[in-house]
Amino acid sequence: MILSHFAYDMRTYDDAFITYRYARNISNGLGFVYNPPQQVLGTSTPLFTLLLAGAGKIIQTESLPQFSYLLNLVVEAVNAVLLFRISNRIFGSSALAGLISIAYIFQPVRLDVVSGGMETPLYITLLLLMYHDFILGEMKWTSAVWAGLAFLIRPDSIIASLPVFILWFFRDRRSFLKAVLLFCLIITPWLLFSLFYFGHLLPNTILAKSIAYRNPAGHALLFLATFYATGTLNIYLPVLWLVLGFVTGISAVVVGSFKLSKSKRLMAAWLSFPFLFSLLMSIQNPAMWFPWYYLPLIPIGILSVASAAWFSTETLRAWRWLTIGILIALIPGIPLTINHFNPSWDPDRQREAVYWEACQEVKPEIQAGDTVLAPDIGVIGWCLDQAKILDPIGLVSPEALPYQQALSPNQWISPDLIRDFQPEYIIAFEYYLDHAYETSSVIEDDYLLIWQKVISIQSEDRRLLILKRIQQTDLALLAPRTITSRVDGPNFQRPKITPGFYFQQIPPYWVPEQTC
Repeated sequence: MILSHFAYDMRTYDDAFITYRYARNISNGLGFVYNPPQQVLGTSTPLFTLLLAGAGKIIQTESLPQFSYLLNLVVEAVNAVLLFRISNRIFGSSALAGLISIAYIFQPVRLDVVSGGMETPLYITLLLLMYHDFILGEMKWTSAVWAGLAFLIRPDSIIASLPVFILWFFRDRRSFLKAVLLFCLIITPWLLFSLFYFGHLLPNTILAKSIAYRNPAGHALLFLATFYATGTLNIYLPVLWLVLGFVTGISAVVVGSFKLSKSKRLMAAWLSFPFLFSLLMSIQNPAMWFPWYYLPLIPIGILSVASAAWFSTETLRAWRWLTIGILIALIPGIPLTINHFNPSWDPDRQREAVYWEACQEVKPEIQAGDTVLAPDIGVIGWCLDQAKILDPIGLVSPEALPYQQALSPNQWISPDLIRDFQPEYIIAFEYYLDHAYETSSVIEDDYLLIWQKVISIQSEDRRLLILKRIQQTDLALLAPRTITSRVDGPNFQRPKITPGFYFQQIPPYWVPEQTC
């Protein structure tokens, strides 16, 4: 398990750095805040944040990303063992349990998410412990403990724990009441703290995402169907492949779920999770292109597919193992092949890499307290720790929510937000700024383009820009001058761009010896 991830390497998601900044501020005594002293819950994983904050008291806070990655490796090793134990108890075969764990280990979505440094692996651990103690432990009280802790890692764990408590209610109501009480005792202290400290119970991210990500009908259903069909999020594969994969995959899951529920009645609590999750996501229709949403579906999906083959070929030992072997090979094999030729997510984190470059370019110029508007706040917020980050999406900046709500779908930054808050810097890909440019002259009138770089993400060019607000003392910058780029080396020079230059035809990278 751990060796497979050392081969895959550490590739931290931009979103993970949001939690890291919260943890660093807590460790440094600034409070549970993103922009001190503004008390906004912009992370959806309070327990993981506090765990990292505690680690920050022991190690250097700048090492929290590395710590998170190493923690995830250890946690995923535990997950593989837990899945082996559960599989071995269900099927009575250590060989099959080993194959199921191997399929889980090499599933590419899992590999990608675990390398991203987020809380999802620990979330999976708590869910597996909950199912282990509830199903194999015959409704053991500790399953309520794991359910409560899972809620503190991610509040959407209620989708997984709800079927557990419903089945518990019908099986043993007295034991159910004790379990609910225990669950409430675990989550209530945090809910009370959240209510009094932040002013609301749930993370601000839930409201912000519901406003910003207004997706077309069927968006979530399409992504879920693609995942069940291929094990990836690549919705642009040929339709025939997707249809055949979906029919085959969902048939195996349904047949396997039926077989598992007959072999162990309490398995119904776990088997109902992917169907309940898919139903609720399809109705709510959130942005489903984030791969970490799908990781909780993988263990029960592999178990269901393995069950369909195992219990359907009981009398033919050779045929059973041949079928199992093929299916277990296909579970990681198909998505690995698809991702190799046509990845559905940027595996090299080029977006994060160019944000690091931009940060190093502008960091020496930013003064403490300067406001930086950035629609992607992870790497930028972590790197520019001295700056106040204005998030136009509203994850950590609730003052931006009214502006975001006034926008139409696929419009990300309101020109009124820029005009009213006058951030000293804007760091954003150009497509984020399309609406602001088309409907207002605020960028042309008030900002200079001081840095730009084009990267290619999945064969599509994206231009990252740094814009600086014009001050009275900056008017001298409009005079012709040549500046050496610290990013691209001493042999290349870049111009200071006058207002409006960005909107002309400009070359994608730095050009040598050019002045305005």
